[in-house]
Amino acid sequence: MQLSIKTELDLSVLDEARNLIRENGDSHLWRNFNDAQSIVEYERSLRETYFFTYTALIGKRVHTLGLGSVARSVHHSFADPGFPVVARAFVFPKFRKLGIHSLMLRHRVHWCNEKFAKNLCGIHLGTDDVSVEGTALKFGFSQIGVQSLPIGISGLPVKAFLLPTDLYKQELLQDPYRLEFENLTKASEPSKELCSLNFSPCGRLYNLGRAIPLQSWSLNIFSGDK
Repeated sequence: MQLSIKTELDLSVLDEARNLIRENGDSHLWRNFNDAQSIVEYERSLRETYFFTYTALIGKRVHTLGLGSVARSVHHSFADPGFPVVARAFVFPKFRKLGIHSLMLRHRVHWCNEKFAKNLCGIHLGTDDVSVEGTALKFGFSQIGVQSLPIGISGLPVKAFLLPTDLYKQELLQDPYRLEFENLTKASEPSKELCSLNFSPCGRLYNLGRAIPLQSWSLNIFSGDK
Protein backbone atom coordinates (compact mmCIF):
# COMPACT_ATOMS: atom_id res chain seq x y z
CA MET A 1 0.00 0.00 0.00
CA GLN A 2 1.48 3.35 -1.09
CA LEU A 3 0.31 6.21 1.17
CA SER A 4 -0.08 9.76 -0.16
CA ILE A 5 -0.95 12.95 1.69
CA LYS A 6 -2.56 15.92 -0.04
CA THR A 7 -3.19 19.41 1.32
CA GLU A 8 -6.05 19.89 -1.14
CA LEU A 9 -9.49 19.18 0.30
CA ASP A 10 -12.14 17.57 -1.93
CA LEU A 11 -15.48 18.80 -0.61
CA SER A 12 -17.25 15.73 -2.01
CA VAL A 13 -15.01 13.48 0.13
CA LEU A 14 -15.67 15.62 3.19
CA ASP A 15 -19.39 15.43 2.47
CA GLU A 16 -19.18 11.64 2.21
CA ALA A 17 -17.45 11.58 5.62
CA ARG A 18 -20.15 13.85 7.08
CA ASN A 19 -22.90 11.54 5.80
CA LEU A 20 -21.20 8.47 7.29
CA ILE A 21 -20.77 10.23 10.64
CA ARG A 22 -24.50 10.93 10.71
CA GLU A 23 -25.50 7.44 9.56
CA ASN A 24 -23.28 5.77 12.17
CA GLY A 25 -24.25 8.12 14.98
CA ASP A 26 -20.62 9.07 15.62
CA SER A 27 -19.94 11.74 18.26
CA HIS A 28 -18.14 13.99 15.80
CA LEU A 29 -18.60 17.74 15.43
CA TRP A 30 -19.00 17.46 11.64
CA ARG A 31 -22.40 15.82 12.17
CA ASN A 32 -23.79 19.29 13.05
CA PHE A 33 -23.54 20.57 9.48
CA ASN A 34 -25.67 20.17 6.36
CA ASP A 35 -22.86 20.33 3.82
CA ALA A 36 -19.07 20.18 3.51
CA GLN A 37 -18.59 23.86 2.69
CA SER A 38 -20.27 24.80 5.98
CA ILE A 39 -17.78 22.59 7.84
CA VAL A 40 -14.79 24.31 6.24
CA GLU A 41 -16.22 27.77 6.88
CA TYR A 42 -16.96 26.91 10.52
CA GLU A 43 -13.52 25.44 11.21
CA ARG A 44 -11.74 28.43 9.66
CA SER A 45 -13.99 30.90 11.49
CA LEU A 46 -12.75 29.42 14.79
CA ARG A 47 -9.04 29.41 13.95
CA GLU A 48 -6.62 29.07 11.05
CA THR A 49 -7.07 25.46 9.96
CA TYR A 50 -5.17 23.21 7.56
CA PHE A 51 -6.78 20.12 6.02
CA PHE A 52 -5.12 16.91 4.85
CA THR A 53 -6.46 14.09 2.67
CA TYR A 54 -4.87 10.67 3.12
CA THR A 55 -5.03 8.31 0.15
CA ALA A 56 -3.41 5.03 -0.83
CA LEU A 57 -2.82 3.16 -4.07
CA ILE A 58 -4.23 -0.31 -3.53
CA GLY A 59 -3.85 -2.44 -6.61
CA LYS A 60 -4.62 -0.09 -9.48
CA ARG A 61 -7.09 2.09 -7.63
CA VAL A 62 -6.56 5.13 -5.38
CA HIS A 63 -8.63 4.97 -2.19
CA THR A 64 -9.27 7.78 0.29
CA LEU A 65 -8.38 6.46 3.74
CA GLY A 66 -9.29 9.47 5.83
CA LEU A 67 -9.26 13.19 6.46
CA GLY A 68 -7.37 15.14 9.10
CA SER A 69 -6.79 18.72 10.17
CA VAL A 70 -4.45 20.89 12.21
CA ALA A 71 -5.41 24.24 13.72
CA ARG A 72 -2.90 26.95 14.51
CA SER A 73 -4.48 27.46 17.95
CA VAL A 74 -7.51 26.44 19.98
CA HIS A 75 -9.26 29.68 18.96
CA HIS A 76 -8.55 32.93 17.07
CA SER A 77 -8.65 34.77 20.40
CA PHE A 78 -5.83 32.65 21.83
CA ALA A 79 -2.76 34.59 20.76
CA ASP A 80 0.01 32.22 21.90
CA PRO A 81 1.49 30.59 18.78
CA GLY A 82 3.00 27.72 20.78
CA PHE A 83 -0.04 25.44 21.08
CA PRO A 84 -1.41 24.13 17.77
CA VAL A 85 -4.21 21.57 17.76
CA VAL A 86 -4.29 18.17 16.10
CA ALA A 87 -7.90 18.84 15.30
CA ARG A 88 -10.81 16.98 13.70
CA ALA A 89 -10.11 13.76 11.80
CA PHE A 90 -12.05 10.92 10.20
CA VAL A 91 -11.02 7.46 9.02
CA PHE A 92 -13.39 5.79 6.56
CA PRO A 93 -15.00 2.71 8.15
CA LYS A 94 -13.55 0.11 5.79
CA PHE A 95 -10.02 1.25 6.64
CA ARG A 96 -10.39 1.27 10.41
CA LYS A 97 -8.42 -1.04 12.72
CA LEU A 98 -5.53 -0.98 10.23
CA GLY A 99 -3.41 1.60 12.02
CA ILE A 100 -4.50 4.44 9.70
CA HIS A 101 -5.33 6.82 12.53
CA SER A 102 -1.88 6.26 13.99
CA LEU A 103 -0.30 7.15 10.63
CA MET A 104 -2.46 10.27 10.36
CA LEU A 105 -1.59 11.38 13.88
CA ARG A 106 2.11 10.73 13.34
CA HIS A 107 2.06 12.86 10.18
CA ARG A 108 0.22 15.75 11.83
CA VAL A 109 2.48 15.76 14.90
CA HIS A 110 5.52 15.81 12.58
CA TRP A 111 3.90 18.58 10.52
CA CYS A 112 3.37 20.67 13.68
CA ASN A 113 7.00 20.26 14.66
CA GLU A 114 8.12 21.38 11.20
CA LYS A 115 5.58 24.21 10.88
CA PHE A 116 5.88 25.82 14.32
CA ALA A 117 9.52 24.87 15.04
CA LYS A 118 11.04 26.89 17.90
CA ASN A 119 7.70 28.49 18.84
CA LEU A 120 6.19 25.12 19.70
CA CYS A 121 5.38 24.43 23.37
CA GLY A 122 2.84 21.63 23.04
CA ILE A 123 0.28 20.06 20.72
CA HIS A 124 -3.32 19.82 21.89
CA LEU A 125 -5.77 17.00 21.10
CA GLY A 126 -9.31 16.28 22.32
CA THR A 127 -11.18 12.98 21.99
CA ASP A 128 -13.82 10.73 23.52
CA ASP A 129 -12.73 7.74 21.41
CA VAL A 130 -10.92 5.07 23.42
CA SER A 131 -8.84 3.91 20.45
CA VAL A 132 -7.77 7.48 19.61
CA GLU A 133 -6.93 8.03 23.28
CA GLY A 134 -4.75 4.92 23.27
CA THR A 135 -2.93 6.08 20.15
CA ALA A 136 -2.37 9.54 21.64
CA LEU A 137 -0.91 8.09 24.85
CA LYS A 138 1.50 5.96 22.82
CA PHE A 139 2.71 9.14 21.12
CA GLY A 140 3.44 10.77 24.48
CA PHE A 141 0.28 12.85 24.95
CA SER A 142 -0.90 13.30 28.55
CA GLN A 143 -4.39 14.16 29.75
CA ILE A 144 -4.71 17.69 31.12
CA GLY A 145 -8.44 17.73 31.76
CA VAL A 146 -11.94 17.46 30.34
CA GLN A 147 -13.36 19.85 27.77
CA SER A 148 -16.79 20.29 26.20
CA LEU A 149 -17.42 20.14 22.45
CA PRO A 150 -20.53 21.87 21.01
CA ILE A 151 -22.34 18.63 20.13
CA GLY A 152 -25.95 18.13 21.18
CA ILE A 153 -27.94 20.34 23.52
CA SER A 154 -25.65 20.19 26.54
CA GLY A 155 -22.34 19.62 24.77
CA LEU A 156 -20.14 16.53 24.68
CA PRO A 157 -17.43 16.09 27.35
CA VAL A 158 -14.18 14.81 25.85
CA LYS A 159 -10.73 14.27 27.29
CA ALA A 160 -8.16 16.97 26.57
CA PHE A 161 -4.55 15.95 25.92
CA LEU A 162 -1.28 17.77 25.44
CA LEU A 163 1.99 16.62 23.89
CA PRO A 164 4.56 19.03 25.39
CA THR A 165 7.99 19.66 23.96
CA ASP A 166 10.97 18.69 26.08
CA LEU A 167 11.96 22.35 26.41
CA TYR A 168 8.51 23.32 27.70
CA LYS A 169 8.61 20.51 30.26
CA GLN A 170 12.00 21.72 31.49
CA GLU A 171 10.71 25.28 31.82
CA LEU A 172 7.76 24.14 33.92
CA LEU A 173 9.97 22.17 36.28
CA GLN A 174 12.59 24.86 36.85
CA ASP A 175 12.48 27.27 39.76
CA PRO A 176 10.65 29.57 40.35
CA TYR A 177 7.87 27.88 38.39
CA ARG A 178 8.06 24.43 39.96
CA LEU A 179 5.98 25.35 43.03
CA GLU A 180 3.41 27.17 40.88
CA PHE A 181 3.18 24.17 38.60
CA GLU A 182 2.80 21.76 41.52
CA ASN A 183 -0.02 23.91 42.91
CA LEU A 184 -1.71 23.87 39.53
CA THR A 185 -1.46 20.08 39.27
CA LYS A 186 -3.07 19.66 42.69
CA ALA A 187 -5.94 22.07 42.08
CA SER A 188 -9.31 21.00 40.69
CA GLU A 189 -9.49 24.57 39.35
CA PRO A 190 -6.51 26.84 38.69
CA SER A 191 -5.96 29.44 41.40
CA LYS A 192 -6.89 33.00 40.51
CA GLU A 193 -3.29 34.06 41.13
CA LEU A 194 -2.22 32.12 38.05
CA CYS A 195 -4.24 34.46 35.84
CA SER A 196 -1.46 37.04 36.07
CA LEU A 197 1.26 34.62 34.93
CA ASN A 198 0.63 35.15 31.24
CA PHE A 199 4.31 35.10 30.34
CA SER A 200 5.45 32.24 32.54
CA PRO A 201 5.39 28.58 31.45
CA CYS A 202 2.66 27.92 34.05
CA GLY A 203 0.63 30.89 32.91
CA ARG A 204 0.75 29.75 29.29
CA LEU A 205 -0.52 26.34 30.32
CA TYR A 206 -3.27 27.88 32.44
CA ASN A 207 -4.33 30.20 29.63
CA LEU A 208 -4.41 27.25 27.25
CA GLY A 209 -6.78 25.52 29.66
CA ARG A 210 -9.01 28.60 29.72
CA ALA A 211 -9.00 28.85 25.94
CA ILE A 212 -9.99 25.23 25.31
CA PRO A 213 -11.91 25.65 27.79
CA LEU A 214 -11.44 22.91 30.34
CA GLN A 215 -14.45 21.96 32.43
CA SER A 216 -12.13 20.28 34.95
CA TRP A 217 -8.41 19.72 35.38
CA SER A 218 -6.68 16.37 35.74
CA LEU A 219 -3.21 17.69 35.28
CA ASN A 220 -0.55 15.08 36.01
CA ILE A 221 1.42 15.70 32.90
CA PHE A 222 4.98 15.86 34.24
CA SER A 223 4.51 14.72 37.82
CA GLY A 224 6.82 11.74 37.35
CA ASP A 225 9.63 13.75 35.79
CA LYS A 226 12.64 14.98 37.73
